[in-house]
Amino acid sequence: MLKKLKPLPKDHEKDRHFTEFKANDQFPVPELVLFVLRDVLGLDALGPWEKTRWGVSFEYEEAYFSVSLRKSGFTVTTQADHPEGSPLVREVLGKLEKSVGIVEEFLKPFVEEQARDGRVTIANRFHHFERTYRFFREKATEVYGPPESLPVVNGRGNMNGLSAELRAPWRAAREGGYYSEAMMNAYFSRTEHVLVLSLPFLGFEPGGGQLMGFIAEQWSKKIRRFFDFKAESAVKSLYDRMRRIRDALRNPLAHGGFEPGVFSLYFHLPDVGALPARMSRHGDGFSFVINPIGHASFWEICAALDEFDSYLRERLGGGWRWAEAGLDVAYDEQSRSEYFAAAQSVEGIERLIERVSSEGSYHNNFEY
Repeated sequence: MLKKLKPLPKDHEKDRHFTEFKANDQFPVPELVLFVLRDVLGLDALGPWEKTRWGVSFEYEEAYFSVSLRKSGFTVTTQADHPEGSPLVREVLGKLEKSVGIVEEFLKPFVEEQARDGRVTIANRFHHFERTYRFFREKATEVYGPPESLPVVNGRGNMNGLSAELRAPWRAAREGGYYSEAMMNAYFSRTEHVLVLSLPFLGFEPGGGQLMGFIAEQWSKKIRRFFDFKAESAVKSLYDRMRRIRDALRNPLAHGGFEPGVFSLYFHLPDVGALPARMSRHGDGFSFVINPIGHASFWEICAALDEFDSYLRERLGGGWRWAEAGLDVAYDEQSRSEYFAAAQSVEGIERLIERVSSEGSYHNNFEY
C-alpha cells in the first residue's frame, strides 16, 4: 500500500517551496501515524524540538512530504505544487489512513494483553464528574431552597427559599427531582471513578486481569474493598444508607427506570387493583420520576453524600488528593511504586503531585 513511499534525499529542500495544513480530523490519534512510518516502515523520526513533539519526512512519487505533531495539531507539510486537496495529497493521506486502520486491527490483541497485565494509564476525569455533580446539586438547591426553608404544605413551612415562579410545591418538587436525578448520576459516577484512580495508592496489583475485573465490578463490590464492616460499625451503617440510595434511586436511572427483580413492577391483586411490588416498602423505591423526591428527602440524601465523601477523602488519602489534582494514573510497576510510597505522607504526595504536574505541563505545552 505504501511501497512508493521512501526516505527523503539529503538535498530535498533545494529549489522547492512548501505549504502546510492541519489533518486532525483525518488522524485523531497522530501517534498511530508515527508508529506506521517509524516502526512499520522503518523511516527516521526526528524530535522533539521547539513546539514540536516529533516529525517524519518521506518521498512519494518524487514529491516530498512531512508529517509532525505540533502544539497546534497534526500538521502535514507538502510541496506548494501539491497543496491540500490535490490528487497526490489525497492519495498519500488516504493510504496512510488505511494503513493506520490495518495497524489498529494488528494492535487489538496487544491492547487486550496490556489491559490484562495492567500496563495502562487511566485518564483522570474526576473534575468532569465533580463539576457535573455540583452543577446539578446547586440547581436542585435553588429549587428546593435551603434545609430550613420547607415549602408550605398543610399550612407548615415557609416559602422564602423558593423563587416566585416555583412557589407551587408540585412544580418545585418536580423540577428539583429532575436536577436530583442528574446530580446522583454524576455523584456515583465520580465515586466509582475516584475508587479506580486510587487503587495504586493503596498497593493494588493490577496484573492477571485484576484491574479490568475491578472496573467491571458493581459499585457495592468496589466499595466493600474499602470498608471494614467488622471494625467500623458506623461505616457499615453509612454504607447501608448509600446502598439504599443507589439501589432505589440511581441504579434504575441507568437501566431504563427498572430496579433489580420485581420491584419496578405492579402486581394485579384480584378485586383490588395494580399494586407496587414493593408494597409497604414502596416509599424506599424508585418513585421520584413520577412522584419526585421532596425537599426533606433531598437534604437527607445530600447529608449522606457529604458524609460518604468525608469518609472516602480520609480513607483514600493520597488517591483522593491525586484525583483532585487532575493527574492521570499510570498502572505500570514503577509508577505504582512511586504512588504508594508518596501516599504514606501528606508531604510525600504533594511533592509527587508537584513534580508530575511540572513534567506534564512541560509535555502538554510542547516546551521542548
